[in-house]
Amino acid sequence: TSKRVNLSKTIKIGQRVFIDERVFIYKGVHIGDDSYIGRGSIVTHPIPEKSYAYGRPATVQKKQVFWSSKYVKEVEL
Repeated sequence: TSKRVNLSKTIKIGQRVFIDERVFIYKGVHIGDDSYIGRGSIVTHPIPEKSYAYGRPATVQKKQVFWSSKYVKEVEL
């Protein structure tokens, strides 16, 4: 039928977001500024800013989280 079945959607990742290893982010998800996504999480819905989220599916565990990027090693790709 030439109709596209699985339409694409934009993923929006805010500033200063830390995404740990083996994280899957589904299409159409927005992750707010200054958030942290824990290892092995599957993000299926929006995550508010300054939040710590993890799990399968990822749920917000803490709000108003503040973390410093000076302790995070920068990785060059």
